[in-house]
Amino acid sequence: MRQITGELNPTSGSIQIKDVDPLLNPLKAKQLMGVILQEGSLFSHLTVQEHPYFFGRLKGLTRGVAQAQVERLIPLLSLEEYRGKKDQDPLGGTQRRVFIALALLGDPPMMVLDEPTAGLDPAARRMSGILSKS
Repeated sequence: MRQITGELNPTSGSIQIKDVDPLLNPLKAKQLMGVILQEGSLFSHLTVQEHPYFFGRLKGLTRGVAQAQVERLIPLLSLEEYRGKKDQDPLGGTQRRVFIALALLGDPPMMVLDEPTAGLDPAARRMSGILSKS
């Protein structure tokens, strides 16, 4: 997985993501994928709503598109009640749903998932199963 995301160089062979070599064109390759890592943390100074907007802008989305993505993803991932909160729940379920939102930004054609449902409650796990079918 680290070779696909560009963290490690392969020792042999090659990788192609929709005809893009992540070693030769890492920025283009990263635009083609959404990534959910097993572990990570969010910025403590950003709200749940600000995270996908901020990362959408970093990913190159315009202000309007980034805001539209936020408005689509917040309800899709049942994050409405946490929209303006900076602190996530102690079990990390809210944080995992924010990570899922970040991975879905820009509707990437490829998803790289490392334990994407770890820390989610059963209802959220069912929702992630629905998302993977769409």
